[in-house]
Amino acid sequence: MNMRTRTQRGHQRNSLTRALTIVWGELLHLRRTRIGIAFLLILPTVTIVLMSYSIGDVTNIPIAVSNQDYGPAADTFISTLRGASAQNTSNTKPLFNIVIQGNITDEDARNLVRDRVVRMSVVIPAGFSKNVANNTKSSVKVYMDATDQSIYLAMDAGISAVMAKASEKIAGQEYGGKTEIVIFDLNEQKVFGENLRSVDQMAPIFMSFFMSYICMSSCSLIIVRERVEGTIERLLLTPTRASEVIAGKLLYGVLVAVLETSILLILGVGIFKIRVVGNIFLVFSLLVLIGLGGVGLGLVSSAVSKNELEALLWQAAYIVPALLLSGLMYPIEAMAPTVQMLSYIVPMTHAISALKLVMISGLGASSIVVQIFALSIFAIITLTAGVALFGREMVGGT
Repeated sequence: MNMRTRTQRGHQRNSLTRALTIVWGELLHLRRTRIGIAFLLILPTVTIVLMSYSIGDVTNIPIAVSNQDYGPAADTFISTLRGASAQNTSNTKPLFNIVIQGNITDEDARNLVRDRVVRMSVVIPAGFSKNVANNTKSSVKVYMDATDQSIYLAMDAGISAVMAKASEKIAGQEYGGKTEIVIFDLNEQKVFGENLRSVDQMAPIFMSFFMSYICMSSCSLIIVRERVEGTIERLLLTPTRASEVIAGKLLYGVLVAVLETSILLILGVGIFKIRVVGNIFLVFSLLVLIGLGGVGLGLVSSAVSKNELEALLWQAAYIVPALLLSGLMYPIEAMAPTVQMLSYIVPMTHAISALKLVMISGLGASSIVVQIFALSIFAIITLTAGVALFGREMVGGT
């Protein structure tokens, strides 16, 4: 019995020794991969820094105020609106940023939201102050953009808090503090995003990320694996030329982009009834364009990577900023001003914005010219760089 126990313990020690030997071998292998070590040290640092500055309260929401009254009650309401802060009581930054103010018609106020000039328009009707003084019911009309749920909820809670605080102030001025006799309410209207489900709001975000990631990964990892296994070198020993190999890889990436886009739309729109207010063919084109940018990234990462680990780390170098800065996880309006400027460098920001404007808001190509231009430039640059680097690697390897 004791002999058997000693034997089992010996086997356990040997197994542990062999396992530790494998761990040591992996560490030595990682040590030879300087890029891998650099990424493993830098990526966590970058992630924490970006998280610290990209997650916060939604502030400085651009709004328009139409003051058709110019009475004392209207002035009190506007001053309260201007002084509203974010929901977090420790945050002193203003929730609303009044970028346009004046005697604007109801139609023009609505158009300012429709044209994406502001996120919300507040209309104080003529006779508002007189009605308040006479204890007659009056309404403040509010037009909102509800395409982004986080921002909409912040606006909705903020304007409700403004109404309550303004009521208290006006009651003190007009009735000696009897707030219950101040009669005015809010008439909210959604310019975009009426009757949207959560899946409808999240679909553009996840579609953008999926297309970019799947096209990037499928191209990158396949090419790196073929290089490690020597498949490409053996292929070049045949009559196949390097340019034909590059063209084949590029066409494969385009095929993946088109195929994945078709699957997304057939399943999402056709079966699960994800809402698409705008042109479905424009949505298809945008998704393919996003996928082509991912194909370009895949070619670049495969060309500069010696193995699959390096390829994955290069992809992570793109994915981390895309997750934290594009509005995918948290609204851009909640980020620090400097980080907000950085977010517009990230292609995913324009991808999500374009799909939201078409799928949820129902806008056309003329309304997303900037996003289309940014995505096109990104795709052209990455594909050109990827083809050039991949071609150089093939020539150098022959």
